[in-house]
Amino acid sequence: MLHNFDRMIDLMERIQLRPAAAEDFDFCLEVRDRAFRAYVEEITTWDPELERRAMEDRFASGSVQIIALDGNKWGFLNADVIDASLRLQNLMILPEHQSQGVGAYVVRHLRSQPLPVKLRVLKHNVRAIAFYQRHGFDLESESPTHFHLAAPGGLLEDGSVEET
Repeated sequence: MLHNFDRMIDLMERIQLRPAAAEDFDFCLEVRDRAFRAYVEEITTWDPELERRAMEDRFASGSVQIIALDGNKWGFLNADVIDASLRLQNLMILPEHQSQGVGAYVVRHLRSQPLPVKLRVLKHNVRAIAFYQRHGFDLESESPTHFHLAAPGGLLEDGSVEET
């Protein structure tokens, strides 16, 4: 168990979250394509032009952050405050960098904020569903294609939730 704690401390010192800049746009499109396209294609056609327009909207909102480890870009996230909750719209890590604790660090960081964190995940993306459940998210509702998950904010360093 100490090994996992030491690893998390090491990651905390090496991970940077920074606002995305215009020069990050193509990187974010690439990450989304490589990390998410296969899941979309299971239910519909991947439309590169639609993806580009959606990413332009994300960048225009100023909510996109780059996830970097040791200064190297590994992925991106975008989250907005909507209806008194932090809505995680995207958490995308390049496939070759997944399962190394970076996404877990980002989720813990988001959950440390005082607002509850909400997101939606494709029903057939069982890997993402399991990831979010491991990190304290529960089913809130569902649509024909998505599960809507939520977790309380105020996560403390020991993994407990701050009482409000």
